[in-house]
Amino acid sequence: MGSGMSMTMILTRAKSLFQIIYNAVWEATKAVLDVLKPGISWPEMHLLANSTMLQCLKGAGLLKGDIAEMMAVNLAGRVFQPCGLGHFMGLDIHDVGGYLEGHPERLSGPGLANLRTARTIKVIGHWIGNQ
Repeated sequence: MGSGMSMTMILTRAKSLFQIIYNAVWEATKAVLDVLKPGISWPEMHLLANSTMLQCLKGAGLLKGDIAEMMAVNLAGRVFQPCGLGHFMGLDIHDVGGYLEGHPERLSGPGLANLRTARTIKVIGHWIGNQ
């Protein structure tokens, strides 16, 4: 029995466009981790991450306009998360299985149809997961 992992992390010290984007993704990560608890849904976390990235990029002067309008057309999802917030982990790294019988069905709407799951987070032993 083995396990798989998929992790992407890039560190930079340069003051650049890259760092602005990196910081927006990092702020989105922290926002999601701050609200991660049993009972929150995967789509809620996905939308929070997208909104946070848009706010950061707007604050840095890279975007102009209304965040709600950007969310309505799935700007952040199309650019930064075309497949959604994340995916299941398993031996095949990109394991599927997010839409099983007895779990929420695939959602429709800008950026939600591509999510790997619509499940609600639950506590499993000492782990927080979405099984």
